[in-house]
Amino acid sequence: MADVAAGAGVGRATLYRYFSSREELLRALSAAAVEETSARLQGADLEGVALPEALARMARALMGSGAKYSVIVEEPQYLDVADMERRVGAPIRAVLERGVAEGFLRADLSLELLELMWRGLVGGSLRSMRTGAMGLEGASAAVTSVFLHGAGSVSSIQAELARG
Repeated sequence: MADVAAGAGVGRATLYRYFSSREELLRALSAAAVEETSARLQGADLEGVALPEALARMARALMGSGAKYSVIVEEPQYLDVADMERRVGAPIRAVLERGVAEGFLRADLSLELLELMWRGLVGGSLRSMRTGAMGLEGASAAVTSVFLHGAGSVSSIQAELARG
């Protein structure tokens, strides 16, 4: 709590007026992280753009929030999992489902596996951002590129090569 107070530029007593414990503070940060991530995803107009752009926008939304709330990424036990899945997980799954339906993503992989792969790429890129290896735009672009080319359907890859 002393580190948080110092980082916020307030005294510990001020911090304790708002949060009686570290756990209460982390729960509040978790709720703020879900709220911000949900708002970023809603504002990204994921349904109104082509799938590759939807993935890019989704990556930027997740990476932007994830970088800001990295402590929550490392301590997820304070998250309201049901709320997070409803407000953040559902839009992710909707984009992935659309990707399969439109033939951009492989139909031979389950939606659950595609989502795990997506989340793994986002998580790894967030860690690279914390070390300074990549910035937000580079990390978001890497997630989108690796996911699309690693999970792209054979027909979409062939079409890309034919246009090439």
